[in-house]
Parts: sequence; C-alpha cells; structure tokens
Amino acid sequence: MCPIWPPPGYDDEIDLFELIAGLWHRKWLIAGLTLTAGILAVIYLLISTPTFEAKTYLRPPLASQLVSINETGVLEIDPESAFNRVAFEARSLDVQRAVFEANQEGFLQDTPTQQLNEGALFMDAFTPKVQLDIRGNGKNDTNSDELRLTIAFQHWNPAYSARVANDLARVAEERALRSVLDELQSSLRTKIQGLEEQIVQEELVLSEGSEDKIARLQEQDELWRLQLQDKINTLKSKARQLREDRIARLEEALAIASRLGLEDPAPVSLLQRDQREPNWMATAVDRPAEEEPLFLRGTRMLEAELAVLRDRKSDEHMHPELRELEQELALLEHNREVEILQSRESYRAFAENTQELRAQIARLEGFLKQMYDQVQMMRVDQQAIPPSRPIKPRKTLVVAVALMLGAVLGLVLALILNAVDTRRQEQGSTDNSQ
Repeated sequence: MCPIWPPPGYDDEIDLFELIAGLWHRKWLIAGLTLTAGILAVIYLLISTPTFEAKTYLRPPLASQLVSINETGVLEIDPESAFNRVAFEARSLDVQRAVFEANQEGFLQDTPTQQLNEGALFMDAFTPKVQLDIRGNGKNDTNSDELRLTIAFQHWNPAYSARVANDLARVAEERALRSVLDELQSSLRTKIQGLEEQIVQEELVLSEGSEDKIARLQEQDELWRLQLQDKINTLKSKARQLREDRIARLEEALAIASRLGLEDPAPVSLLQRDQREPNWMATAVDRPAEEEPLFLRGTRMLEAELAVLRDRKSDEHMHPELRELEQELALLEHNREVEILQSRESYRAFAENTQELRAQIARLEGFLKQMYDQVQMMRVDQQAIPPSRPIKPRKTLVVAVALMLGAVLGLVLALILNAVDTRRQEQGSTDNSQ
C-alpha cells in the first residue's frame, strides 16, 4: 500500500495572526449573525407569553388557636399536627380540583389547551402549575413554628395566579379543619353514647336488683304469712281445747254440786270437815279465792256457764294475742315496698353516679353544639399578591444566550470560510507551479 504524502509546501502549523486577520476580515459576518440572533431573541420575547408565579407563605397556628378543641378532652391536636393536615390537604387532588373548578373560567381564557376536556385539562395543564414546598421539620427542630409551607401557582395572568394560590391555602385549611371537626364530633358522639350506655347498664342492674329484692320480699312475706297462720291456728286450737277443758271441769264440778245439793254459791268458811262422811269434799278454811273448788259456785251458776260455753261458736275473743296476729296477717296482704318497686318505671334517678354521668354528657353535648369559629389550622405569613415580574422567559438571559450563540455561530462560519479560502489559494499556487 502506497503511503499518502502531503503535497509540497504543506504547512500544518496555524498562524494566529493570519487567523485573527481572517476573522477580522469577516467581522461583518460575525456581527450580522450575532445581531440576527439578538433580534430573533427579542422577537421571541415579544411574541412569547410571560409566566408569573404567585406565592403564599403559611406557618403553623398558635397553641391558643387550638384550645377549644383540646379542652374537650376527647381529641388533642398540636400546632405541628394541625399544620401537617393543611399541607396534606393542599397536596390532595381533591382540593386542587375544587380550586380548579372554582377558577376554571379564568384558567381557560386565552389558554391554548381549550380543546382538552376538563379532566385532561386539570391533570395536564393545571396541576403542573401548582408548586408546594414545606420547609422545616417539627420532629427535629426545637420549635415547630419554624415550619413553613409555600404554595405557588404559575399563570400568564398575575392576578389570577395570586387568587389561585390564596384559594389553595384557604380550601386546604377549610378541608383540614372540617376533617378535624368531623373527627372531634365523631369522638364526642362515641363518648356520649358510651356514657349513656353506662347509665342504661346501671339502670338495668338496678332493675334486676329490684326484681330480686321483690322476689326476696315476697318470699319473706309468704314465709311470715305461713308462720302467722300457723300461730293463729295453734292459738285457735288451744282456745278450743281450753274451752273443752273448762267444760269438762265445770261438768265435774256440777256433778259434785248436785250430789252435795248446792244450788247457790257457798263460801268456803261455812264448810266443815266431817270425816264421818266419806263422800264429803272438805277443804281448809280460809283457802284463797282463786283456789276455791268450782262446785262451791252452785249448780245454777255452773249450769249457766256450761250453757254459755257450749253455745259459744268462736273462742278468738278470749285471746287478745290472736287479734294482733290476725292484724299482722292482714298487713301482709299489701307490701307497700313491693308495690312501689313494681310500679317504678325508671331507675335512672336511683343509679349511682347518675348525676356525674349526666353532667359529663351535658358538657360533651355543649362541645358538640359549639361552632369552633376561633379554631385556625394555620397562620398566613404572607398572602399571595400579583407578581410584577414574570419568572419566564428571563429576558436578560435569553438575549445574552442568543447573542452568545450568534457570535459563536458567526465565528465558526468565519473560520470555515477562511479555511476554504486558504485551501483554494494553496491549490491555485500548486497548479501554477506545475
């Protein structure tokens, strides 16, 4: 293979002065391209739509702004947790969609994406313009107030971008507050229901205890009734037996008085002991009256008493104790305590700790009816205002880059043209030499 040698007179060194002279020779080309690039950049800036970005800055609420929630005792929320709820809601598509629907007309005005449907417009055109940035970490920072949430929105209309940014913050706080209040109300209702069930349970225990007490009282009354009935029957039997015994003694005494011929009562002092009469009943003179024999009463008195005793239908009046027992038995027919317990419809007033539980329920119901207007889930550190300068395009940067690119293009083109001219000159000199 034959080597390729450079042509005679070929010089591979670059002459710097010659290069500069060539570039200077084509200075108008370089300047023209640079100026053309600058003009194109200016035209781009004039025809392009500027984009403005409005920002609203949010900070955690004060602890005093959450007191009305924490004082309920059923839900505790600290400023950091409340602020994190706002940040979570601001990130949610539901909140962003609500803001989009409320400001949809202004977003569609002079927007090239008018041909898209609402869903695609929201996802492809609206959500990319929402920017969220949270700074600080309540877990690591000594003060959770160092947290800051920035909500930014980009749009060609400065006023519209500011309005959307403020609406995002407002709706996020409203949704966060609503979720907290819903959780609070649910906890309050659950607590109230638990206390009411506790009262009902205590009433049920009292009701069952009352039924047991009624059963015990009725059983005691029945036992006492049977005992009283047994006593009454025993006393009646005893009274009847005593009457029969009395009749037997009177009959014996009547037989003796008839044999002695005593028709009228005879004193003991008139009796004399006569041992010659074996059938004569002798007693000691001056015997006490209670020990006097019944036959001394005489046949007429004895017969009268016997007649009365035999005609007697009942002996109950002879025993006062029997009437007292019958009275007690009659009282057992109506146990007032049992009647009151049976007629009781509600045991709420008799349940233990009922007043305390009712006070707690009334307190929780008061929290349930409270409006919580003073509760704030965030503080607005700086509300979004219409920006005065767009974030893009950056005019100075665009013009500078365009001028630089134009100059570079002009230099490259000038170098290429110089190289072509040099090549032509060398070929021309070679042909002349041959």
